[in-house]
Amino acid sequence: MTRMDVLVEADNTYWTTVAVDRQVRMLESYAAQMDTLYRQTAAAFEAGMAIENDLMRIEAKRSEIRYQLQKAQNGAELCRMSLCRVIGAKRDQHP
Repeated sequence: MTRMDVLVEADNTYWTTVAVDRQVRMLESYAAQMDTLYRQTAAAFEAGMAIENDLMRIEAKRSEIRYQLQKAQNGAELCRMSLCRVIGAKRDQHP
């Protein structure tokens, strides 16, 4: 590998890591919003202003978001590991 190849790989890996970290933050925010919506809908259900189907749809969406968040978190960890490999840092050091 030439020096330029290493620089390009490090640059690409860095920006991929940044993008995936941002995706994780976005999904965390989305999950928090869905949790709030679930609590509000549960309160409305208890008051007789929402139906059980509303709660079930929100719970299904919450599960989907948690799954996507877990995938993104795993991807972020893989990106960090790859970046450490490219720059020669130890795995326990976060670049």
